[in-house]
Amino acid sequence: MIRNYIRIALRNLWKNKFMSVVNILGLSVGLSAALVIWMIVHYDLSFDTFHKDRDRMYRVVSKLDFNKMIIKTSGVPIPMLPELRANVPGVEKAALIYQYSPNVKIKEQKFGVQKRIAFAEPEYFSLIDYKWIYGSPAVLKNPLQTVLTEERAAQYFPGTALQDVIGREVTYDDSIRVAVSGIVQSLKGNTDFTFQEFVSMQTVLSDQGLKKMRGWDAWNNFNSGISMFVKLRPGVEKEKIEARIMGITKAHDDEDSKNQYTLQPLREIHFNSEIGAFDQRQANLPVLYKLGALVVFLLLLGCINFVNLQTAQAGERAKEIGIRKSLGSSKGRVILQFLGESFVLTAFAAALSVLMVPGILSAFNSFIPDGVTMAMFAEWQIFLFIPILVLLVGLMAGIYPSFVLARFQPVAVLKNQVHGIKGKARLRQVLTISQFSIALVLIMATVIVGEQTKYAYRKDLGFDKEARFFLKAPGSRATTEALKAKLDAFPEVEMLSYGYSAPLSLGTSSTTMSLGTGEMAEKAMVEAKYIDANYVPFYKIKLLAGRNILPSDTAREMLINESYARAAGFAKPEDAIGQLLSFNDKKKPVVGVVADFHTKGMQTEIMPLALTSDWLAKTSLHVSLHRDADVHRTMDKIKAAWNEVFPNDEFKATYVDDALEIFYQSEKRLNQLLSWATGVAIFISCLGLLGLAIYATRQRTKEIGIRKVLGASVGSIVMLFSKDVTKLICIAAFIATGIAWYAMDSWLQNFAYHINIPWWVFPLAAAAALLLGLVTVASQAFKAAMVNPVRSLKSE
Repeated sequence: MIRNYIRIALRNLWKNKFMSVVNILGLSVGLSAALVIWMIVHYDLSFDTFHKDRDRMYRVVSKLDFNKMIIKTSGVPIPMLPELRANVPGVEKAALIYQYSPNVKIKEQKFGVQKRIAFAEPEYFSLIDYKWIYGSPAVLKNPLQTVLTEERAAQYFPGTALQDVIGREVTYDDSIRVAVSGIVQSLKGNTDFTFQEFVSMQTVLSDQGLKKMRGWDAWNNFNSGISMFVKLRPGVEKEKIEARIMGITKAHDDEDSKNQYTLQPLREIHFNSEIGAFDQRQANLPVLYKLGALVVFLLLLGCINFVNLQTAQAGERAKEIGIRKSLGSSKGRVILQFLGESFVLTAFAAALSVLMVPGILSAFNSFIPDGVTMAMFAEWQIFLFIPILVLLVGLMAGIYPSFVLARFQPVAVLKNQVHGIKGKARLRQVLTISQFSIALVLIMATVIVGEQTKYAYRKDLGFDKEARFFLKAPGSRATTEALKAKLDAFPEVEMLSYGYSAPLSLGTSSTTMSLGTGEMAEKAMVEAKYIDANYVPFYKIKLLAGRNILPSDTAREMLINESYARAAGFAKPEDAIGQLLSFNDKKKPVVGVVADFHTKGMQTEIMPLALTSDWLAKTSLHVSLHRDADVHRTMDKIKAAWNEVFPNDEFKATYVDDALEIFYQSEKRLNQLLSWATGVAIFISCLGLLGLAIYATRQRTKEIGIRKVLGASVGSIVMLFSKDVTKLICIAAFIATGIAWYAMDSWLQNFAYHINIPWWVFPLAAAAALLLGLVTVASQAFKAAMVNPVRSLKSE
C-alpha cells in the first residue's frame, strides 16, 4: 500500500511539474538554511561536553564595580587559590591557569610570539583530563619545566621522535630557559581549552621578578589572563561556595568595595563573550536563537507556498478524490495519500538542500565557525536530523491540505459541483500576506542595519585615522628608538609617535584615579592611555584647554578628556587645569583637557579618560604618511628598516582603520545574514505568487476570453489580476512596518550613539515589494491576455 501511495504521489508530482518545482525550490531553501544553522548550533553546543564530572566544574569569575563602571572578567586575585583549598571544604579540587604569550626561541631558531601557552600546576590536569604520552602531571611540581602537546612538539622539533623531545631546551623572552619534561595529546573534541604548552607554575614562584610582574601576591590584580577552576563535591550548592568566596575576599578588599565573585558553570564558558574564553571564538546564545527563528520563518514561507498551491488546485483533484471515495477509499486513506505527496516532495527538497549546503558554507565563511564543514555529514546525528526534519516539514506543509481535500463528498464531486475549496480563498490571502510581511520585515531590518553601520563608519571619532598605522615593537626601548630614527629619515613619513595603543582599540587599560569634587572625587576606575608628547598632534586630537604634556618617559603630567572633567565637577574645561589627579597613589597635575574622542565602538558611551607619558608608550610606534606618498613603495622601505632592526620578527603594520573594523564585525555579519535572508524570502514569496498567478490565469482563461470579446483591453485585464495583489501587499506593508519599527528600535538601543530610524525605509520597502509582486503577477496576466480569445473559448 505504501509503495502504491508513493507511486501515485510521484505520478501527480510529475503531472504538475511546474507547481512541484515551485514547492521543491521554496522548501529546499528553507531546509538548506535549517541544515546549516543546525550544524552551527550542534557544533557550538558540543563544546567541552566530554569532561568527566563537568556538571560539578566551575570557573571563578569577577564582577568589578568602580563607581558605576562595571567590568566582568575571568581574572581573580591569585592569593584566592590557597584560601579556597584550605578553607572551603565544599571545594573538592581547585586549580589556576595563567595565559602566557612569550617570544619563543630554541637554540638560535626564533619562533616569534607564540599563543596558547599557559603557566599551569599539576592540579590543573586533575580537572582537565589530558592523555599523557610521556611524563605525568608531577613534572610540573618543579620550576623551569614545560609540557608540550604533540602538535607543538612537531612545530618546535620537526622530524624528531617524541621520546627524543624530552629534555630539549626552550627559551622564553630570551631569559627563561625551560626543559621539555612531558608530552600530552591535545584534547579530543570541540573545546575552548586549546593550550599547546604548559609551563610549570613553580617557574614563576621561584623568580621574585616574575612574581612581582604577574601580581602573584596582590589581592587587587584582576588580569583577564588568569582563570581559576574549581570542582565541587557531590551535592554541594554553588551558591554556598560563592558566599564563602565573598567572605574570604571581604577581608582583603577595600571597605566600600562592591566587587562580586561568582561560579560560572563550565558549560556556559563557550557562550559568555562578556567574560571571554582564553581568546577563543565564542558563541552567542541570543544569536543562535535568532538564527533558529530565521529558519522557522524560511521554512514557514516554503510551507505557505505548499498550502496555497495545494488548496488552489483542489478543484483539479476533486474528481480523483470523488472516484477514490466511491470505490471505497476511506477519509483516512485519502489523507495518507496527500500526506505521502507532501513527504515525497519534502524528501526531494531535502536532497536538493544537501547539495546547496557547500555553497552556503562557502558564501558565509566569515559568519560560520571554522569547525562547521561538510565533514560534519559523517556524524550520525545528521543522519537522524535530516529525516526528522523531512517528517516535521512534510507534516507541517501537508496536514492542512490533506484534511481539507479529504472532506470532499463524492456525490457533489461527480456532479461537477466542486470547483475549488469554498471559503479558502481568504485563507490563501492571509497566507500570502504572511509571506510578504516576513519578507518586508527582513527588507526593512536590512536597510536599517546598513544605515547604522554606515553611520558608525562615517561619524567623526574625534581623531584623524587616515593614512595612519602602528607597529608593535618586540624588542627593548633602545631597539625601538633605532627603528624610529630610521623611519624619521624617510621623506614619505609625515610624523611619528609612541603610544601603547591607538585612540580606538579593543583592549582597555584602566586604573583607579581621583580628581575634583564631583562623582570622580573618590577612587574611580578610569581608562588610561600611555602616550608621548607627539600623540595628540599626531592624531589631531583637539585640545580644549591648557597645553599638551611635555616629553618624558615617566608619568609627570596628565591630560584628561572633557567627560572626565565634567564628571569631576568642573563646569568648564579651563577649571580643571592645574588640579592634582591621584594616579598610582601619586599626585599629578592636569595640564590639559582634550575634546572627547571615541576609544570604543558606537556601542559604548565615551567614558572618563586620562592620558600620560610612560615607558609603556614605547611598545608601539605610530606612523603617518604624507598624503602624496607612494604607499606601496613606502611600506616596502619601512619593512626593510624593520628587518634591519628586528631580523627575526615578522613585520606587521596595523592600520587604525582596521581597528575600527573590529568593533562592527557583528553588525556587518548581521547585515550579510539579513541580506541573504531577505533575498531568500523575496524569492520564495514571489515563487509562490507566480505559482498562484499561473493557476489563477488557467482557471480564468474563459473569463479572459469573454472579456476580450466584449472589448476589454490587455491593460484592463492585467489591472484585474494586479489589484488583488496590490491590496494584499499594502496590508502586509502595514503589518511589517509596526513589527520592523519595534524590533529595530530595540536593536538600536544596544548602541550609545545611533541613528533615528529613517521614515523613508518603510514606504521604500513596501514599494520594492509591490513592484516585485506586480511584475510577477502582471507577467502572467499579460501572457494570458495576449492569447487569442477564439482559442480560450473554443471548448464552449
